[in-house]
Amino acid sequence: MLVPLDGSAYSESILEHVEMMAASCGSPEIVLLTVIEPYSPESYIVPENILEEAHKKAVAQGRRHLEDLSFQLSRKGIAASVEVLEGDPAEAILEYARKSAVNLIMLSTHGRTGITRWALGSNTDRVIRRSPIPILVVSPPGIRSENNG
Repeated sequence: MLVPLDGSAYSESILEHVEMMAASCGSPEIVLLTVIEPYSPESYIVPENILEEAHKKAVAQGRRHLEDLSFQLSRKGIAASVEVLEGDPAEAILEYARKSAVNLIMLSTHGRTGITRWALGSNTDRVIRRSPIPILVVSPPGIRSENNG
């Protein structure tokens, strides 16, 4: 199972479902994945070495966060490995899933609608539309009640 996470509480709401699925499937291989988008020097008016340092820091923080989550899962008897990739999130998720012969992608949506979704886009939506691999998508608890009420 591939579990893409972006560090937000929304994305991590999928973890309770990962735990249930792991328990019912006899603890399958779980990969926690985060994708760090590259900084574009053209977008910022700062020296490139500062951008490189910020990017390295983001990658390290992403790895540490996933390792913490992996440790929490291991305390519940669920083994999870960690992958930190760089690039476009949806593209990197799909490419990793394809190359690694993943059987299921489990992820959460941020629940954006309307103009916010149009303006910010949706990596979840892009993965759903383009993945040949089965996907389990969960709306975070707060989003579920807002969109259903």
